[in-house]
This record gives sequence, C-alpha cells and structure tokens, in this order.
Amino acid sequence: MPAEQGVNKKFATELPPPAEFVSYKTPLSGTINLVKEKNLIISNFNCRTTIILTCDRCLEEFDLKIEPQFNRIYSLNMPVETNQKEEIFTLPKNLTIDILPIINEEIVLNLPLNKLCAKDCRGLCQACGANLNHHKKHQCQTAK
Repeated sequence: MPAEQGVNKKFATELPPPAEFVSYKTPLSGTINLVKEKNLIISNFNCRTTIILTCDRCLEEFDLKIEPQFNRIYSLNMPVETNQKEEIFTLPKNLTIDILPIINEEIVLNLPLNKLCAKDCRGLCQACGANLNHHKKHQCQTAK
C-alpha cells in the first residue's frame, strides 16, 4: 500500500449565510484535496465566492470576492505523534466530515475588520446623513 492515498473533489453549493451581516452573491465553489498519511487525513480546502457586505462608513452594499484557502488535519481515532503546529481534529466515528460549518467559519475569519466599499470611502455626513461619496462638494446646511 502506498504511503499516500489522495482524492481531489470539486464542489459548488448554495450555502446559508455564515453570519447575519453576510450574504452570498455567487455560489461557493472550490476544491478539496484529501490525503491519507499514516493515521491522519490531511485536507486542503480552496474555496471562492463573492459575498455582499455593508460598508462600515457609508452603509452602502458592496461585493467582495474572497478565496479562503486552509488546511485541516484529522486523526483516525488513534494516538498521533506529529511535528505539525496545526490543531489536529478527531475524525467522527461515522468517518464523515461536515465541511459546510468549516467553510463558513473560514469565510467569516477571512472578512476584513473594516468593511469598506472603497479605501477612500468618505462615509456619511454627521449632521444630515448624506452619503458623501455621492455628494463630493457637500456643504451641509443643517450644520450651520
């Protein structure tokens, strides 16, 4: 039996949003590569999708293309000695991995801390709430 056995699967799926403030514009797609190495299953995920977020400054919706790539290592319920720095997860007794919560978690972890529609987003007028991106020469009359 060879030291490594692997399988590579492509996927495309509709997912429920990973969080209240995120919605999918395009279906999630990508590949999963699984390799058995001794008592471990090493999984490599490459995903891509476009999500819809709300800008933190101007409150307008915008699209964000994200491509999370991550690995997970699973143990086959046997003691494992490894030099890996990554966390090792125990494979369930039914030998099934539910990948959807894993992918959703990674999508949320890959979101920017400051969700901005553009680096130079001007936000909203503090006095009247006008979107300053749409009104470049805005001079608020209510501030006077």
